Amino acid sequence: MGDLGQTCVVDGIELAYRYVDGDAPCIVFVSGLGGSGTGWDEVIGRLPAGSSTFIYDRAGCGSSGAVDEATAAGDPQPVSWSAKQLLNLLQLAGVDGPLVLVGHSIGGLIVDAFARLWPDDVRGLVLVDASDPTLHTALDKDKLVLIDGRDGEASRISYPATLSEFEHGPTEPVPTVVISSAIWRWLPVKDVDDYRPLTMVDMDHWWQRHQLNLASRWSGHLVVPHFAGHLVHKDSPGLVAHVVEQVAAAQGGSIELDQAALIRSGGTARITATADGFVEWGPEGPRVPMTPERLRSELERRAARDQEARSAVEGWSENPRKEEWDAVRAVDADNTRWLAELVDEDGWPKRSEIGEEAATNAWLLAQHADADPETQLLFHRLMGEAVEAGEASPKYLGYLEDRVRVRASRPQLYGTQFTSTDDGRALVPEPIEDPEGLAARRAAVGMEPFEVNEARLLQEWGGPSDAASRPAE
Repeated sequence: MGDLGQTCVVDGIELAYRYVDGDAPCIVFVSGLGGSGTGWDEVIGRLPAGSSTFIYDRAGCGSSGAVDEATAAGDPQPVSWSAKQLLNLLQLAGVDGPLVLVGHSIGGLIVDAFARLWPDDVRGLVLVDASDPTLHTALDKDKLVLIDGRDGEASRISYPATLSEFEHGPTEPVPTVVISSAIWRWLPVKDVDDYRPLTMVDMDHWWQRHQLNLASRWSGHLVVPHFAGHLVHKDSPGLVAHVVEQVAAAQGGSIELDQAALIRSGGTARITATADGFVEWGPEGPRVPMTPERLRSELERRAARDQEARSAVEGWSENPRKEEWDAVRAVDADNTRWLAELVDEDGWPKRSEIGEEAATNAWLLAQHADADPETQLLFHRLMGEAVEAGEASPKYLGYLEDRVRVRASRPQLYGTQFTSTDDGRALVPEPIEDPEGLAARRAAVGMEPFEVNEARLLQEWGGPSDAASRPAE
């Protein structure tokens, strides 16, 4: 795309720019410290045909002229000075809103200031590995002033003044995506003395935390590239272009990111910040927080699938078709995987939060996790802890206790597990530990007498069965 080709005098400074009029909103790109607008060409070339784009060089950068004498002799300015200069340039160049602002490094702070000062003009914000105005406070070499381009010709940026304005935060919401550099990108940095007392590991943690804070600041998304240094728009232009396209398409509304498309473009959405906290993203999209209502509904749905699959098995006392048992096992495997992920994140479901019926459904999924004994043991332990806390039924824990024991070739405690005799003509209980104490143990956890349960099972199921899949009482 080459040189910028257009110029405009703003406050006595000749600024070079390139404006391609097209479909709204206009996408305005703001470069990092001392950078030229042409550095965005690889990104712009990947945007949809007809996109409206604007790039420029700040004073003392690229093809633009030097700052005026008053600015050169005056005090260093916060980045809001550069934001005001950009606003004036856009107006003189005839660029109408709405705008999508894309800023890299110090340019990220400039567009952040622009969106804070004139939120009504901005429909979206993309912060590409934006600088942290607080970083200078943590370093031995305190970088109070940055020279934004050619020395003697460029503006000087005051970090303390920038931080003072930055701390106020946005007053109006602007749909935002933050694109960080890749995690651990700081480790190969050689000039470690510039960042003491922080190590490069410290710097990476600090930088990634800042990117997360930016997403939180604007209640936006955080996207992390697979492989990219600080120059994300050059190392991963396809990812930046894809995000910019999605932000522009949102037209100021909710930004809908597609995780699969992001992955193909070279990155992943990791976090979405909301007023209530953070939503983590997985391979398929955002992991919506599991509220008690959602958990209750999901447990009900999965328990229903469990029972439907088993009901489809023709004749428990006969030989069902292999495909019917395959369907049962597939449902069990999916339920086991899901329940394992749930308890890993949130612990065992509490009946005080989801109710007795939903808590029973959680037990049902654990009871039928026979194909994964290790995970079933985990469920058994967590449910046992929940029983001690009064958050699960000791009766249903007894069923699971027997299931786990039988799978381990140990005598059961409560007599809930049955199998068929060798000749297949009768249904008998699996071996029971201390049969004389059976009645007391069952009564202690709220189970009906063994004889009553045995008679009902014989009447209902009466013949041989696949013991691994026969429902518990």
